[in-house]
Amino acid sequence: MGVSRSTAMLAAAGVAGAIGLGSPAGAQTIYGGYEFRVSNVVSPSQPTATVEVWAWFDFVPGVSELFIAGVFDLVASEGEWSWNFVFPLGRPDPGPFVSGSSIIGVSVGQLHIPQLGFFGDPSNPIWIFAGEWSTTDFTPRSVSLETVNTYNFFVAEWQTGALFEIWPAGFIPGNGAISVVPAPGSLVVLSGALVLVRRRRRDG
Repeated sequence: MGVSRSTAMLAAAGVAGAIGLGSPAGAQTIYGGYEFRVSNVVSPSQPTATVEVWAWFDFVPGVSELFIAGVFDLVASEGEWSWNFVFPLGRPDPGPFVSGSSIIGVSVGQLHIPQLGFFGDPSNPIWIFAGEWSTTDFTPRSVSLETVNTYNFFVAEWQTGALFEIWPAGFIPGNGAISVVPAPGSLVVLSGALVLVRRRRRDG
């Protein structure tokens, strides 16, 4: 990825003005990616779950860094997403859109320009996005979640603001799952029905 495209992606993520690209100390490989946190198991009594996306990275030991920006698509294997998106670091423009069971064009970022007195949140991992997923099918199953079509993943050095890109080398896509279960009461009713059927067969 060239600097011009990287700068364009950073601007789209709301971090225009960040200082140019560099290399980590000693040219060591750095790792980073996304992880999911799902609010609850989905059932008829709770048909909606909030899916949070968190960014994490493993940088050079002893060097203070923070997450700056990333662009990706959030894909579920099925189900529906609402438009109630949450951007803890600030909402970008333009925002993502829903297409089937995917959220396309999630662009996240924060401003960090120490020279101008702007400092970002150094949390690692850091909460960067959330969306609401729902279904009307409560057949027991696991619905897969993943981040695809990642275009960049940037961190920055705390003191200088110098940018380092963890993509594609060292980048680990997010993978997770939403658990769907039937109503707990329906399991009790089903179990009771099975007991009655067995008794009738024995009595017959």
